[in-house]
Amino acid sequence: MKKLWPYKKLKKITKHLILISNICLLLILSCTTADQTKFIKNGVQYCKDRGTFSGRWHDFYERGLSCMEGEFYPEALFNFEKALNKRPDRVEDQRMTRKYGTRFIDYFPHREKGIIYYLLGKYMIAEKELERSLVHEPSEKAFLFLDKVRKCIMRSKGEAIVKPDLEITFNGKHLINGQYQTSEKILFIQGIASCSQYISDIFINDKAILIQKSDTKVHFSYQLALDQGCHPIDIMAKSLNGETKHETVIVQVDREGPWIVLSSLDNKGQVSGYIQDDSGLLSLAVDQKPVQIISKKYSKFSFMIEKEQKECKLVATDQLGNSSMLLINQTLKETFTQLFSTNNDENIIDSSPPISAKIYHMNSPKIHLYGWKEKNTVYTDSVTIEGVVLNPNKLNSLYINHKEIYGKSEKVYNICKTIQLKVGENKILIKATDINMNHIEKSFVIIRETPEFEKIIHRCSLYFSPINEDIIIAPQHHLWDQIISWWNNWWANESNVMLYSNQLPDQFQQFLISDFVKQQRFRMVHTEDHSNIKNSQFLMQGYIVKTRLGIEIILRLIATNTGKICCIKDAFIENPKNLKKLAKRISKKFHQEFKIVKGKIHRLHDKTYSVTPETSGQVLIKWPLLCFRTKEVVKNPVTGKILGKKYWITGKGFVSEVGINHFFITCQNSVKILVDDGVITQ
Repeated sequence: MKKLWPYKKLKKITKHLILISNICLLLILSCTTADQTKFIKNGVQYCKDRGTFSGRWHDFYERGLSCMEGEFYPEALFNFEKALNKRPDRVEDQRMTRKYGTRFIDYFPHREKGIIYYLLGKYMIAEKELERSLVHEPSEKAFLFLDKVRKCIMRSKGEAIVKPDLEITFNGKHLINGQYQTSEKILFIQGIASCSQYISDIFINDKAILIQKSDTKVHFSYQLALDQGCHPIDIMAKSLNGETKHETVIVQVDREGPWIVLSSLDNKGQVSGYIQDDSGLLSLAVDQKPVQIISKKYSKFSFMIEKEQKECKLVATDQLGNSSMLLINQTLKETFTQLFSTNNDENIIDSSPPISAKIYHMNSPKIHLYGWKEKNTVYTDSVTIEGVVLNPNKLNSLYINHKEIYGKSEKVYNICKTIQLKVGENKILIKATDINMNHIEKSFVIIRETPEFEKIIHRCSLYFSPINEDIIIAPQHHLWDQIISWWNNWWANESNVMLYSNQLPDQFQQFLISDFVKQQRFRMVHTEDHSNIKNSQFLMQGYIVKTRLGIEIILRLIATNTGKICCIKDAFIENPKNLKKLAKRISKKFHQEFKIVKGKIHRLHDKTYSVTPETSGQVLIKWPLLCFRTKEVVKNPVTGKILGKKYWITGKGFVSEVGINHFFITCQNSVKILVDDGVITQ
């Protein structure tokens, strides 16, 4: 029987073996470090591998990025060429390229080569590499450096600076002498900026318009909501060489009907006065019967009414289609008589006895509103307040919500004022003052309700996954420093920090979520609870890449029910302090891509319905939507002007097929769908 080794002897041999293996490991590490000492800058090791180097294409590409970060450009170019040679069948730049299994990488060797050649001053080669990158996979980083390259090429050639050209249309109409009149709520600005030296930026009222890339001809469009009044709109196009072209357009927004002023109402039924409108007069009618006027900005009128006639409606219309009205009813006749009987007996039009000025508050002004109660509910973002003001001493001023709307010294004229409304309660205060400083106030409340299908609760739900940072070079200088840092973080129970700080992506994500909440395009799901991913319809994932050249953000919008990537957007800035600007820029890209689209059903099939879109925007297959129907049209009971519509949701559905000028939907409800029912994407 063989003699077993004693325990102490076995323990001693084990210690020696561990010591020998550690020495061998240190020798191997020291040899590796000795080979790469020339790639150390400021104590940081560059041209490093992220993991085990296997000699595959992605290993060379990642090593090239490390060399590029350390400004070891020859080595970086060598590694990028190696990566391309290792993939002879796929030499194009590509986002989310599969490394192996479920591991993906953003692969941009041509873009990075182009940037290196730009930094080395080899602009012609840089231009070719960057253009090749953009052909296969557009990226904002490549666009930015291509602009830099083109600028340098133009300077090196000594080209004379060329001024850009601008062609602009407003709501599809060309301008006349740099002016434009409209009654529309939304102003659609469209144009073409062109320059042989590339258009790089377009600004409207000092606000940058998002353009995908610089080009010799850039089409742009912009929507602008303007209030009543005169608005100068400044449009500027800028070329790569910094030369600019300005166009200032004066936009006159008029959504209010003409002023109607009554001069007299005599006892024979003779009515006289005048109408005025800055947009030009179109027509005047009494109970739909035309009254002769001059089609200018000012015109007098005169007509007869029957003395026994209880009410007649005077309607004036301007050249933009805005209308206003003045009711000549029994109340107006009596008030007119009572106010003016002591001043002018000829204005008496009935046999009512005169009432002293003291009973009428010393002849203070009178305000009568058409159809507005103390509390009103509407379903639109703006309303027109109409009524009549009467004053025997001539009016000095008229204010609505502390804003003067008319200042002429007249005795009787109509009110026609458009008011913008916020969601919820809006207090309206009207104050009239005459030349003797007598005044009267009238107030009421308008409650603006949001249609049910437009409420945020019916928007697509979106969950933001934590944004990661793709580290090219570790901030620690030595392995031992990294171990110490990890140990300290672990001991402090900060396991989420590990080797690198998450401060940059966390700060960026706060800016991004804040902008998404402000836009109200998606219903945001709280990110604190990870179980909310199951309840959300879409998931936003992404990462930040920070290099010495700038910060790049890449985000993916994913449908949770299918796992399909709906779209990928990227943005790049050179200044790392402009995280808020970066967040707004990429947010704008998503919101331009996925606008809320409204439409009407115009044809019915067995289980699907054909929809004609009424607003612009992209529609994706399987995108969720709502079907709705008009329940009631809300109108002013006196003027008849629409104050919005009440709707009810008839069901939910999704986009099943997308055509050129229409799309098909499948509805999941028991309510019968009808032609002209509405559809809105969630």
